[in-house]
Amino acid sequence: MQKNKIFHILSYIPLLFLISLFIPEKDNPTVRFHCGQGMLLTIVSAACSAITRTLSFTLGWIPFAGSLIVYAFSALSGLVVFAFMIIGIVNAATDKTDPLPLIGKYAFYR
Repeated sequence: MQKNKIFHILSYIPLLFLISLFIPEKDNPTVRFHCGQGMLLTIVSAACSAITRTLSFTLGWIPFAGSLIVYAFSALSGLVVFAFMIIGIVNAATDKTDPLPLIGKYAFYR
């Protein structure tokens, strides 16, 4: 049980959810839940990064406002992803299976 908790926690660190896919306990419903939440969080993080790069490319030529928009979106999305990661780690450490706020219901690996 304690060993699984480590895999639950690691699932919320981007790309480390892959470890949970290859452990012998991967068919455990709780391991699958946290792995799915971590997978979704990694996808959201990558999407936010892609949007930031697109905004930087398209708005980067506007001297002040473009940079301000890009930095604001980058900072806000980074804080949201970090907050979701902390919420997921706390849930995993306390053996809760609460989905992440706003995005948790869209996890497809259950």
